[in-house]
Amino acid sequence: NEVISNFIGTDASGIVPLGDDSTIVVGLPYNRIGGTRPGEGNVINGRVVIFGTSDVIVIGNSIGVDATEKKAFPLSTWFISLGAGAYHNFIGGTTDTERNVIAGGKDSVLINLSSIADYNFSAGNYLGTDASGTVVFPNFAGISLEMAEHNAIQGNLIVGSQAFGVSLSSLDLNQIGANFNWVRANRITKNKVG
Repeated sequence: NEVISNFIGTDASGIVPLGDDSTIVVGLPYNRIGGTRPGEGNVINGRVVIFGTSDVIVIGNSIGVDATEKKAFPLSTWFISLGAGAYHNFIGGTTDTERNVIAGGKDSVLINLSSIADYNFSAGNYLGTDASGTVVFPNFAGISLEMAEHNAIQGNLIVGSQAFGVSLSSLDLNQIGANFNWVRANRITKNKVG
């Protein structure tokens, strides 16, 4: 399936939010959300949830930001969540057209990989900022890996996190953390602990 060129949780302009409970849920393999051609990306005032499946590609979307990619919607929860055995999924990519621009409210976690979310790839995304990479949108954490292993986190711009830019432990610090992940060549800046 291809989910492209939609305004999800917004009006037809992609600017006015219509609540914050819109979610794309994927539980089967070989789906693409967004794209690299002009206009294929979705404007999502809500969440993308991938669970128990593989080979889902999420590219070229504006998630938590409006169609201008200059203003964040006031959400306060996960934005892309991979869990319950999600594996070999791709968030972003190595080119500018594959980049997702992801922002959210001050309590949001922008990408979360939870229990047994292994062998996934997150690259080239702008997290906590606008499309220019210069405006900071406060969030709780950029990328959190909780009990997730063998994931590649590479080349992302991660800003505005009030707690963690990248967390390799559980957000619930009483649980075990993540192991065997590859975090490389990310730019993690303008974050504040506490």
